[in-house]
Amino acid sequence: MSFRKILHSIPDIYHSFLPEIFHQDIPPEPFSNCSNCPMIAEKMDAPDSDLAKPFSPHTKCCTFTPRIPNYMVGGILSDIDPSLIEGKERILERIKLKKGVIPNGIYPTKRYHDYYEANAQNEFGRSKKLRCPFFVDDKFNCTIWKYREAICSFWFCKHLASDIGAEFWKSVTDYLKNIQGSFIAISANECGLQLVDLYGKNTSYELDGENNSFNNIEQYSKTWGKWEGREDQYYIRCFEIVKNLSLDLTSSFISDAKSLEKEVEIKQNELVFLPEFLIADKNAIRAINRNSYQIDISSFIRPTNKTIAWSFQLPKYVVDYFDGNTSTKEIIRKLFDKFSTTLEPEIIISLFRHGILKNAKSLK
Repeated sequence: MSFRKILHSIPDIYHSFLPEIFHQDIPPEPFSNCSNCPMIAEKMDAPDSDLAKPFSPHTKCCTFTPRIPNYMVGGILSDIDPSLIEGKERILERIKLKKGVIPNGIYPTKRYHDYYEANAQNEFGRSKKLRCPFFVDDKFNCTIWKYREAICSFWFCKHLASDIGAEFWKSVTDYLKNIQGSFIAISANECGLQLVDLYGKNTSYELDGENNSFNNIEQYSKTWGKWEGREDQYYIRCFEIVKNLSLDLTSSFISDAKSLEKEVEIKQNELVFLPEFLIADKNAIRAINRNSYQIDISSFIRPTNKTIAWSFQLPKYVVDYFDGNTSTKEIIRKLFDKFSTTLEPEIIISLFRHGILKNAKSLK
């Protein structure tokens, strides 16, 4: 494991618009692994009995349909990357059926949205009814990952730094969602279209009972105007508009950019902070043999409103060196000199933020 810059977790299209804080280093999220999901139950009935693995192997956490911004849809349609072929076909099929097709982008249908709101707590990570339409059964399950939206980019089932990690990624998500909203509005406006609320109580977009497509043809035509029948070209045009935006221009459109940027900076500082002196809380660990401790950790999964339990092991000598009197830097040096053990900062951050190690000064 090694630290990486924040922007390395963000789709390339945004990189030139991001402030300096996004070039700062953060620890990875090794406990979440999309290509080898640690949350998948071994059997279909296992999610009910295994608290550490609550997700179905047929869905993983991809039981959420993203709101793909108009310009990102255009990116998918105009990109010649072979990895996007399947995703492109699925996008075109949704356009053909008018499934969530609005000037804002390709969104979940209202029926899906309402079902998710009512059932996510019990079915998230488990139900095919909630499975993302861009999910494919494969090692790499997302057919549009290159153009993923903010929530898909920064949702982790487990955070290396516990609650502080969750707060950090929320700040990054909030910043990117703000950019998304601004870019959607800018590109739609330049194309002469207005954004619509697909999920409002008074929406005039009614869904056909058979295939979830729009059946209010008059309202659909009014919304799309000259772009009706050329929705794919509209999305591509939105992508071209965003690609050619200047940093100065976008800064004037992105509301609350400075306050959101400051929040990312604050959370990044908290994420990488380590006290000079740490002491192991022996009540938070248990010996499983003469050489190892088991570290028991819990994580809260917000969509399900449930807490999962999981664990890992560490050599006793690593934990025991944190006595509250030896500095963290000195412990790292001693572990390497005596045991040839390289104790990475992200491991110490994880132990500290999960309460295994405590700030020795705060206990005095």
